[in-house]
Amino acid sequence: LPCVDFYLGNGHKWLSCPRGIGFLYCPDPKLRDTILRLPAVISHGVGQGFQSRFLWDGCRDYAAALAVPAVLDFWEQEYDPARVRLEIQDKLSE
Repeated sequence: LPCVDFYLGNGHKWLSCPRGIGFLYCPDPKLRDTILRLPAVISHGVGQGFQSRFLWDGCRDYAAALAVPAVLDFWEQEYDPARVRLEIQDKLSE
């Protein structure tokens, strides 16, 4: 994703993942270490890198998160993501 500071997405809406799955993309290490230094709910992984700050944040059912690799495999095997994006763009331009 060129020219973005942050990108937040909902896996349930955009990837057909189970509810409760979202993602955060921040390519700039400087922003990750300032604005995103601490998440709202602190994980036991604080101090062990960006991803660990946001992972395993307490008593939560992680079944939805553990399903994400299967969802991504499904998209790659059953659908061509590039074709799906083109179809969506075509529908939006109608």
